[in-house]
Amino acid sequence: MIGDGFGPAMATFTRTLKGSPLAIDGYVIGTVSTKSANRLITDSAAAATAMATGVLTKNRGIGIFENGTAAGTILEAAIEAGVSCGMVVTSPIHHATPAGFSAHANSRYSEDFITKQQLQKGIKVMFGGGANYYNLPDNRLLAEEMGYHIINDTSQLNSTQLPALGVFAYDGLPFEVDRLNQPEQFKHVPSLLEMATRALELFKEEDNEKGFFLLIEGSEIDWAGHNNDPVAMYYESLQLDQTFEMVMEFAKKDNDTLVILTADHETGGLGIGYHYSNDPGDPYSWEPQVILKSKGSSEYIANKLLPLNGSLLYSTFTEYTGIIPSVEDKLELDNAKNFSEMYHAISLIVSKTARMGWTTDQHTAIDVNMVGYGPLVTHFCGNQHSNQIATKIANIFEWDLELITSRLRHFNTTP
Repeated sequence: MIGDGFGPAMATFTRTLKGSPLAIDGYVIGTVSTKSANRLITDSAAAATAMATGVLTKNRGIGIFENGTAAGTILEAAIEAGVSCGMVVTSPIHHATPAGFSAHANSRYSEDFITKQQLQKGIKVMFGGGANYYNLPDNRLLAEEMGYHIINDTSQLNSTQLPALGVFAYDGLPFEVDRLNQPEQFKHVPSLLEMATRALELFKEEDNEKGFFLLIEGSEIDWAGHNNDPVAMYYESLQLDQTFEMVMEFAKKDNDTLVILTADHETGGLGIGYHYSNDPGDPYSWEPQVILKSKGSSEYIANKLLPLNGSLLYSTFTEYTGIIPSVEDKLELDNAKNFSEMYHAISLIVSKTARMGWTTDQHTAIDVNMVGYGPLVTHFCGNQHSNQIATKIANIFEWDLELITSRLRHFNTTP
């Protein structure tokens, strides 16, 4: 399991706002450092490649060595060993993290190239977003030729069979806070928890004696971090933890399943407790409960506010956030002239009111947590680099990464 962008501060934030321990709390066993081959701060493509192949590569590289040649992944090695494999994500299925486990490309942005590779890989479950590429006529035909049962609505989830391809959004799935607050989204788009639950059910029904390998990613923790949006961040992080809780229930009943959860990197540089230089208030205050008043992500609220101005703009902002804007806040809203500026203004005001800060709208180099349970989980204790995860998994299950890499030596990673 991967919480894309899920740093230690986000766990503290989510636990505090939830008001009770997280499911992951009892299973934190170590930390993971995340640099790529060419940067101290990794992107998601290089991070996924490290976790999937054991290879450090350049930022933007998907399943490749730094020189651009293909590197075998643990998902491919598992399939070679007869293991049933799946990927459940809230991003597009062709996005950086799932791509890093299932494709090889010099650039993460070669999305059609990645999609076609994924469809021909023999992956038995793929749930997420990405209709912008998966619904292209040639890719749709390819999916049908590969025998996929194709679904696009929550109502079809429980009846689908292997191999299953569920594409539930044009791009990424809606932020969980927006899905929960919009009846149509809630009805037709499944949550990470619902998708992961069905994936495990399908593998249990199949009962492959060689077992299964399932990648589950809370992808949009990262997107919330890029937006510096604490509201979206909370609901995405909580959904990841709830999904982990469900996975743990499965693993404890099965008694033979290894579960690990980590992050590919931290996003946003979240600071819990932030004192602004001109703020006369208590420098040690933190007010996270403000987050629970909001009716949507900063992106969702921005779409509501953009056409408005003056008192209607301010009152609508209050309606959706529960915050009465100060004079400075009103100026931030007034100066936002496009969608990006507006959602950043909303994120700033909500964060400031909650006494939270951000160092960046990109990734950071902070070590992330390693969470684990099950047979041989002690292999993942202590501090490790992200590329050690793949080699440890391959060694535990005797999956041959070198064999896959040797077969790929002539594969052209540039479309």
